[in-house]
Amino acid sequence: MMSHGSVSELTELEGVALSVVARSGSMTAYGVKEVLAGSPSRFWSGSAGAVYPLMKRLTKRGLLSPSDTATGRRAATTYTLSPDGQRALRAWLSDVDKAVDPGIDPLRFRLLYLSLLNENEKQQFMSEVSQRLAEAMAAHPFPGGPDVFDNRNHQIWMKARRQAFEEAAKEL
Repeated sequence: MMSHGSVSELTELEGVALSVVARSGSMTAYGVKEVLAGSPSRFWSGSAGAVYPLMKRLTKRGLLSPSDTATGRRAATTYTLSPDGQRALRAWLSDVDKAVDPGIDPLRFRLLYLSLLNENEKQQFMSEVSQRLAEAMAAHPFPGGPDVFDNRNHQIWMKARRQAFEEAAKEL
């Protein structure tokens, strides 16, 4: 059983993994790995070295219920959310403080310290970022999401990110 205090202690990766499993109803660690690997963000690690231990931790904490299934010639473990996992996921999804936290944004951080580059380096960086953001916006549909909402949400966030970048570029 999960202790009362551990509900709010889900990391972002744990919350995302529980969300992926919940959305599908049940999923193997490999399936979770593939969803994370399809994310446009490098923040999410879809590596087996990250996902398999994560799924074991969530199981040990009582948030996932494992069941052995056969897929072809191989045995696999399929995970579903336990009742504690459902409660933890709902708490994580509705945690406003974590939701509005600026989190890790490598672009925002670099823009804060761009003055440490010489003018040529700065201009090259700005030009390449502008091009990459345009390419990311054009990459439709969002590779990790079969859901129309995922695709639309991705486009909205990319547009907002590009607008923020363009505003910051005016200040440089």
